[in-house]
Amino acid sequence: MLNKEIVGFSVGDALYGIKAEDIYQIIGGDCAVTYLPFAKDYISGVISFETDILPVVSASKFFNPQGQKQTIGKSIIILQKLDEKLALSVEGEIEFIGQDQLPGSLRMIKWEDFQR
Repeated sequence: MLNKEIVGFSVGDALYGIKAEDIYQIIGGDCAVTYLPFAKDYISGVISFETDILPVVSASKFFNPQGQKQTIGKSIIILQKLDEKLALSVEGEIEFIGQDQLPGSLRMIKWEDFQR
């Protein structure tokens, strides 16, 4: 069942996971991102998604601010909490992981992690 799965991706050597129930949609990273001057370092810009303008968080800069340069990833994960959404740009492959197959090194992400 989907709500018992985790969507996993890596940043450098670290593996991160998000509960599938917190994900609204996964889209290709080839959408147009509008740059925002004076935004926080981990914000790549904004995208137009359905009827919303969403901030795009670069996973590489958010989770490893001293490491990789900021790029628009291969995939964008649209996260949703109540009526709020944000876009997470992921450079690596995305995989679905069952609850019974979670690796010990997996770092779970919550919506609140992005509220800084």
